[in-house]
Amino acid sequence: MRKLYHISMILLSLVTLAIIRALKIILLITSFFLGGQTLLAQSKKDTLYYVLDIDHIPANDRMITTDIEKHEKFYTINCYCSKTNHEPVFYSETTQKLILSGGIFKKLKLETLPALIDKTKRYAIEEFKSKYVLYIIEPTNIGLTMSKTYLMSDPREPTIDYEIIRPDTTKKKKL
Repeated sequence: MRKLYHISMILLSLVTLAIIRALKIILLITSFFLGGQTLLAQSKKDTLYYVLDIDHIPANDRMITTDIEKHEKFYTINCYCSKTNHEPVFYSETTQKLILSGGIFKKLKLETLPALIDKTKRYAIEEFKSKYVLYIIEPTNIGLTMSKTYLMSDPREPTIDYEIIRPDTTKKKKL
């Protein structure tokens, strides 16, 4: 009898944890959409949504390249099409992604790459930031993920990774 009581208490605690986890996810998604709408309504920014599916674009035809460093992902439009004659670079935090359902995705008004380039040409960086909020949507193995991005103020310097390989001095040379 006592064993059955312990098993039922364990099952009850597992169910409670699952319910709490589900409520946290629902609260996070709701606050993301409601909080974003409130913020956008106050600042009068237009929201832009762009779908980036790099895996289905041949490497020679890609206009956008991505790079990940620590907790940030960078999206570079490969043209000198900003008002300052630099390649526009957007970045997002890799830890803050939202998984989209099909119903929400169908309701979004998607931006085309030429229209996005036109907006980066037309406005200086600070003007762009004050007028638009850009979300980049990418397909992943878990579905479509959406990330809020930010336009970088300064051009991004290339990262150079290297390793110095020293000769092995422990081996004897044959004469």
